[in-house]
Amino acid sequence: MFPIIKGVNIICNNNTGMKYMKMITRLLLIVGIILTSVHGGYLPAQESFDVHDQLRLTLRVNKTSFYSDEPVEVRLVVHNTSKLDAPFVIYDEGYTTFQPVVYTDKGREASTRVDYRRMDRDMTEVIAQSEKRMITIKPSEKFIQVVNLRDLYIIETGHSYRVRGYFFPDAGIKRAIASDNVLNIDIIPVLTVKKESGVKQVKRTISPSEVVLLALSAEKNEKWDLFRKYVDLDKYIQAFSRFARLYSQATEAERLKILDDFNTFIERDRVDYLVDFSILNENIISEKGLAFVEVKVKRWGAGYPFVYKYRYTLEEYRNFWLITNFDATVMKE
Repeated sequence: MFPIIKGVNIICNNNTGMKYMKMITRLLLIVGIILTSVHGGYLPAQESFDVHDQLRLTLRVNKTSFYSDEPVEVRLVVHNTSKLDAPFVIYDEGYTTFQPVVYTDKGREASTRVDYRRMDRDMTEVIAQSEKRMITIKPSEKFIQVVNLRDLYIIETGHSYRVRGYFFPDAGIKRAIASDNVLNIDIIPVLTVKKESGVKQVKRTISPSEVVLLALSAEKNEKWDLFRKYVDLDKYIQAFSRFARLYSQATEAERLKILDDFNTFIERDRVDYLVDFSILNENIISEKGLAFVEVKVKRWGAGYPFVYKYRYTLEEYRNFWLITNFDATVMKE
């Protein structure tokens, strides 16, 4: 006699019994599949991915010194470092999703211009009345938000500031992603002089040749912070084959490490140290915002001098020139 299954007593023998058992087994399998489909919602869910682990934030600027009469623009770059789509919510209300924080040289936060912060209102209260949009970043893609720090903080001339960025994938839950880097910026005055008549002020700008002389003087005296004020490192790095290809193919986050290595390379102790330099020629193409400056450069190494002709390329940024490229050839004295 076969055992009782689901309350049915099956009495059989030989081949007939085997057939009944196969039928019962198939029936139980089908019932199990149906029950799994119906109650699948009660099975443990797969582990979800936290968008905070997928996204990274970096801060970028074109330069580190800004004149007192120009915007202080910072790019907040959000990278999707995962292999999955990364969604986040962006609100139309300012200083919610993207929040750069500006600190004075004393380590305190600068005075804010953001209305809801000045009124001591909570951010969740502000975004409750704001329109929102869902943004999705594909793997390896990035989203860039440009902000003018002068719209958010009182930025004073003659001061230095540090900037750290914070990104809220959903400002409603108040969980932020801090930027991988901190920026250091200086606010410098615009040089002006009054004519004797007092009728008009004339703005004094620095010529491309003067920028090159200042950069070379900074190199000679190993004042590397000053040197970087006159150079657009993002473009200048392309003049060095050792770094150019790596940098052009790198992600935004990888570029920060490459720039650090490039800075170390620039600041290294050279065997041929800088002795003297003088301007040979300057060519300004105003309509294209370009300038070319040729310089005679003398270096001393291995017991005797080397003389080069450096040809610098500069690009105009508002009323200031930045070095973006250069090449060198050996000269005969």
